[in-house]
Amino acid sequence: MSPIEVLRKYWGYPAFRPLQEDIIQTVVSGKDCLALLPTGGGKSICFQVPGLMLEGPTLVISPLIALMQDQVAQLQARGIKAVALSSSMPASELNLALDNMMTGAYDFIYLAPERLASANFKARIQYLKPGLIAIDEAHCISQWGYDFRPAYRKIKELREIHPEVPVLALTASATPAVCEDICKQLEIGQVLKKSFVRNNLSFTLRETENRYSEIAHILNSVPGSSVVYTRSRKACRQIAEYLQNEGISADYYHAGLKSEERERAQDEWISNKTRVILATNAFGMGIDKPDVRTVIHYQAPDSLEAYYQEAGRAGRDGKKAYAVLLLSPSTLKSIESKKIEIPEMREIRRVYECLGSYFKIPVGGGQFTYHPFDQVDFMKRYELDEETVNRSMQVLALQGIITHELSQESHSRLRIRASREVVYDYQVRFPKMDIILKALLRSYGGIFDSMVPVKEDKLARALKTSKTEFIKALRKLDQDEIIYYSEKRDLPLLGFLEAKEPKGHLLVKKDLLIWLKRMYKDRNEAMLNFLTQDSCRMQGIVAYFGEEAAPCGICDWCVREKKAHSYQNLDQELLKALKESSPISSQELLQKYPRSIHANIGQSLRNLIDQEKVILGKGQILHLPNEN
Repeated sequence: MSPIEVLRKYWGYPAFRPLQEDIIQTVVSGKDCLALLPTGGGKSICFQVPGLMLEGPTLVISPLIALMQDQVAQLQARGIKAVALSSSMPASELNLALDNMMTGAYDFIYLAPERLASANFKARIQYLKPGLIAIDEAHCISQWGYDFRPAYRKIKELREIHPEVPVLALTASATPAVCEDICKQLEIGQVLKKSFVRNNLSFTLRETENRYSEIAHILNSVPGSSVVYTRSRKACRQIAEYLQNEGISADYYHAGLKSEERERAQDEWISNKTRVILATNAFGMGIDKPDVRTVIHYQAPDSLEAYYQEAGRAGRDGKKAYAVLLLSPSTLKSIESKKIEIPEMREIRRVYECLGSYFKIPVGGGQFTYHPFDQVDFMKRYELDEETVNRSMQVLALQGIITHELSQESHSRLRIRASREVVYDYQVRFPKMDIILKALLRSYGGIFDSMVPVKEDKLARALKTSKTEFIKALRKLDQDEIIYYSEKRDLPLLGFLEAKEPKGHLLVKKDLLIWLKRMYKDRNEAMLNFLTQDSCRMQGIVAYFGEEAAPCGICDWCVREKKAHSYQNLDQELLKALKESSPISSQELLQKYPRSIHANIGQSLRNLIDQEKVILGKGQILHLPNEN
């Protein structure tokens, strides 16, 4: 089949998005490629379509367990055989999946980069004959990327084992330096890039003293679905409650919620039962919701890459959308004066020792073990502050000592592991379990072949039993070795990639700490430059990614510039603005106009005040003379 025939058969789409077919044709012809597609550009199609055309399974290296499992579930729903070799799999299930991998049971094999170092995997991979190696979030391979992950460097070894297999590296955001590093690390000679310009997305910076009310004002002005990003779990809840009190349908999502609460909040937002979702930055990855009209940032993110990716979740349907970044009066000052602090060696060692104690990891043991990690409980138990823990864990992750999977599993998963004959015999012997097994067999195709996501509450309602009793039955089936049952995980995973060092023996490379400090400084400066630039917002963003563009014409700066050129009589314009907005502070009035005419406005206001056409009151408040 041709690429378009594969697309229409399995996905039902009539045509490819821009650049997708070029990327597919490149890898189908056996050539390596680095593909840059902005958020919403359809990266997964670029390796899934050729994966079904090429002989042999496609290896997909991806950094997030939840994202891998969601993509596997989507492929399975289309009748495509796929598996995720995740760290959360039981050892027996993992070994079985690895054995099945060697027999050609899967079209797609998803794995975390850390899996490449596993002895179990390495023993098999040299005998496997993949058709394609796809690397998602490829910027993770570069130390200049905003989410550098050392395990990605192991991909080079995979290339050495299978030099003839085409490699497709994909990312949504990479600077020229990162692109160059990716190509160097993976020995890729061709780069296919879609412009970072989003013609339908209006970027706006808005300074306000009351960000809560400004969020409500934006949402009342622009109808449709919205995401509001904030760094704080507490702010997620508080802003959602504020919006609800303002009559705006809102909910919140963050890692501290139970899986049922996260799943409900996400599903209701996706189905438009909830209009606005308040979320921390991990929300949105892998969610295909094209009709988001606004993405609002309550605070400035740490990097332009993160901002572009999060803001880019608006307007994926190609219709007009808005990305609004709110600034408080102190935002710029706090960024300018921000101290770039790196944890000291003693702090990193203390966090490392405490992690070992928390998970009872013996010296010399623990390598490639993964554990649900309750960071709040961990910090309380060892009296550690959040900043020290986060920074220390980042250093440990950058050195390849640990891995911290921030996302949680949104669904439980199971597979029938006994043969059909054994299952039938079990049903005869245990009539109560027969009802459960029949419900599973009716509800899920391919349940004998691979782990499938299940919703216990939905099945329990169908069987007219409680969720608690249904889960108890599934656990019993797992215990009796009829099924594999992996319950959904409310906590992130923390993995130990190296054996536990004796106390005081952990060594952290000093050049890593120096590099980390420089990286923080560079990102801080890039964000500050973006926030203070006196030019088109879109131009500023794409310039960071090494691209030139004409003024977008729809960002707040471009709109104000257009207005500036249209003012024939500034005095009359200001009187008109005051009639609509009075009373108003002089600072708020200035914010309505481009900086390029602020000096002219100041002169015009002084003239109007001298002529007593405008009154200047206490606190620089302006109003018209006939107002009390």
